[in-house]
Formats: sequence, structure tokens, C-alpha cells
Amino acid sequence: MASTAVGFVGAPRPGRVRAYLNRMRDGDEIAHLITLMFASAIFLITALLVYELYRNSGLARGKFGWGFLTGTTWDPVFEEFGALPFVFGTVVTSAVGMVVAIPLGVGAAIFL
Repeated sequence: MASTAVGFVGAPRPGRVRAYLNRMRDGDEIAHLITLMFASAIFLITALLVYELYRNSGLARGKFGWGFLTGTTWDPVFEEFGALPFVFGTVVTSAVGMVVAIPLGVGAAIFL
């Protein structure tokens, strides 16, 4: 009687599968390192941005002081400036935008 082959004809040998999976794992580790590098770059860029903004705003802070952020008067004639209404408007419009965008984004993510 003839012997019969067990399994699929042309099925990969276990050693080849293991080697392929090891190569895939190496690729995953490389992708993880690249992702970690870019995530760290976000924090570095943000810190540099804050540093540059603080450093270059020295003249304005010296002339108008920190009261510029909490003042409500904007009078160029008397050189009296306050940014609180503008900061408040920015925060409110951002909040309204998030109230609209978050449900739409979550809904789209659930739908997909």
C-alpha cells in the first residue's frame, strides 16, 4: 500500500513560519521605536515652542505686565491693553467646536 501525505500539499514548514514571524516581530519593534521617537518629538517641540514664546515676549511682559492677560480694556490711544475678552472668546469657540466635533468623530468611529 502506498503512503499518504498528511496535511496540505505545499504547506510551509514550521521552521519557515517561525522565521517569518520573527521577521514580523522585528518589524513591529522597529515601528514601535519610530512611533516612540515621534511621540517624544511632540513633547520636545511643545517645550521649545513654550520656551521661545516666553523668551520673545519679554518686551511685552515688561511694558504691559502680566495684567495684560487679565485686563479687559483695549484702548490703543492710552496704550492700555487687556486680552481677557479675546482669551475668553477663544476658549468658548474652541469648546463649542469640541461639543460639535467630538460626538461626530466618535459616531464616525463607531460607524466605521
